[in-house]
Amino acid sequence: MKGATERRWHGWIGAALILLGSVAGAEAPPDPSLELQVGVRVAPPFVVRTEQGFDGIAIELWEEIARSNGWRFRYQAFGLQSLFDAAREQHIDVAVGALSVTSDREKSLDFSQPFAQGGLGIATAPRSSAWQALLAGLFSWRFLAWV
Repeated sequence: MKGATERRWHGWIGAALILLGSVAGAEAPPDPSLELQVGVRVAPPFVVRTEQGFDGIAIELWEEIARSNGWRFRYQAFGLQSLFDAAREQHIDVAVGALSVTSDREKSLDFSQPFAQGGLGIATAPRSSAWQALLAGLFSWRFLAWV
């Protein structure tokens, strides 16, 4: 019984240390007078260029995050590779768009958890065998009406 109680306390102490460590490691909020530089890559429907600036799924998500944190920001458009380069070289504060996470990119950049899964594909009717086509033809309404 003592071993189970001791393990439980060790678990609670470990959890408390993790929580304290995450609070201690949190950065101070940015100066509200500063304007974050946000790099974007146009890739509909995630980032769409409009007459007013940018819109899309990723833009709406970013703007909600920025609004809830009181952050001011300015968008800059980039191509894909130049966007990653600008983030890596800290010319921008954050990159927003349809950005795929790869192990190579993770070596030099931090990524959020993915907010969209791309399970896109092309669909066609299944191909039937010659026998299936023959049987389907024999039992079609046209064939039965002809007989």
